[in-house]
Amino acid sequence: MNAKSKELNYWISKYEYALLPDVSAYDDLLEYIKDNVEDLNVCYFRTKPFAVSIKKPGSSDPDVTTVVVSVADQPNKWIFMLTITKVIGLYEKRVIREFNQL
Repeated sequence: MNAKSKELNYWISKYEYALLPDVSAYDDLLEYIKDNVEDLNVCYFRTKPFAVSIKKPGSSDPDVTTVVVSVADQPNKWIFMLTITKVIGLYEKRVIREFNQL
């Protein structure tokens, strides 16, 4: 692992157990990740660039966003993967299900 990867992993580890208060903070975090990766690509210009891939919630997984940072020309070489889960929606579904079982 090179210095660029270490710096990015150290930075993203701050968000390992973070709660985002609203959609605005969610959007800001995604933009912040993109900006940080771009800054690292500029700072470490002699290394292979990193690419950010964001899979937003869809019909198969309506409450999960997946962010993957990988080497740009090798998408299978991940630097990190971050999963963002909509906690309130999951909790509401669980509570409704428990009340329906009574």
